[in-house]
Amino acid sequence: MEKTITLPEWQEIVNNVCLWDYGTEKTHEELADLIFLKPLTQKYRNVMSMVNKKLIEHGKMLKSVRGVGYLVVSPDEYLKESLSYQKKAVKNYDTSYKILENAPVEDMSAEAKSKHKVLYERSTILQAMLNGGLKQSKKLQTNKIYIRGGNQ
Repeated sequence: MEKTITLPEWQEIVNNVCLWDYGTEKTHEELADLIFLKPLTQKYRNVMSMVNKKLIEHGKMLKSVRGVGYLVVSPDEYLKESLSYQKKAVKNYDTSYKILENAPVEDMSAEAKSKHKVLYERSTILQAMLNGGLKQSKKLQTNKIYIRGGNQ
């Protein structure tokens, strides 16, 4: 008998994970078996990436456990996970900003110089906001910031 699934592969895993309790850990092999793939292949990784994107919309999240598989993140860990993504975003933005900052403006056409100036000015403001926001997020995570209505 041939193995088939009628839903997109990611949907099959999302449906299962939505039923699992927070803290549930599954191996790569267990997850791959749900969708008839070999674990740790590029196809499997692509499916798991989509799974996590879709799970977030359902209020669940998977976290990779090195050498094991995935863990259903507990609600209290969501702030930590969000901060991790924020740090990555700021790091990527810092690289983007450095590219603008060190661009060979003198060799650009007049049109490119004009566009560079506008983008650089806006990027400077955005970078300051991102770095300030990241500092606030870190303080919030460690309860070093006052939340209106009291920290709980």
